Amino acid sequence: MLLDATPRKLADAAVHWAAQQLLGENLPDKVGVCRLAWEEETERVLMKWLQDNPKQGSAGLVGGKQKNKNKGLPLHEQAMKAMCYVLMHAAGTEECPISEEGWVKWQQLAAHQSCKRFQNWALLEALDQDKKDRLFAKQDTDGVWWVAAWSGHTQERVVGPAAVVPTEELPALLAHGSYRHHTASIQKKGLARGDRDVHFHDPEEHAERWRVDLETRIDIDVKKAVDLGCKFRKTGNK
Repeated sequence: MLLDATPRKLADAAVHWAAQQLLGENLPDKVGVCRLAWEEETERVLMKWLQDNPKQGSAGLVGGKQKNKNKGLPLHEQAMKAMCYVLMHAAGTEECPISEEGWVKWQQLAAHQSCKRFQNWALLEALDQDKKDRLFAKQDTDGVWWVAAWSGHTQERVVGPAAVVPTEELPALLAHGSYRHHTASIQKKGLARGDRDVHFHDPEEHAERWRVDLETRIDIDVKKAVDLGCKFRKTGNK
């Protein structure tokens, strides 16, 4: 119900006014643009509530209570997870189309079922605080904003906005991080792409970015990989 999602004092003020109406108590007739006492009191209560409750907690969410498996995370992280889910996995429908390079219109992303519970400022704040640079936004010549995830796409034929690196610009060695329980499979079958691209780092450029939870490192002879038909694209994220 509407009042369930309304600030308690404001709801009380509304209920009090409704009771007056139902009980038949006479209220002064409203003429023109005059303001009645109950209107002024309701506005005062609302403005005080807004001042006492700045953007935090559930602020930035649209609507009433909703189930959220990410509850407890900061709001910008919840919004980021929602956008990543859409851009990497859910986009590609009639309502939310995605290009081969992974671009989705901002308005369609914000209107997606997974994102529409967040207010626009919350989604923008998530982009601004994305320390891993997972997402990238651009504005086209018509002034329309687009957003894409650098990598991680599971949609068929979507590769993301990263450009293929010419062979002559590739380093001689690239490294992939993994976990011990994958070692036997990698030794037997090699690195399998699965439904996502395999991520590599140039160990000379990204040593400080190595994730602390990774347990094993697999070095790749880039020339041999290129000879086997592999293509490498450079993303702008960390």
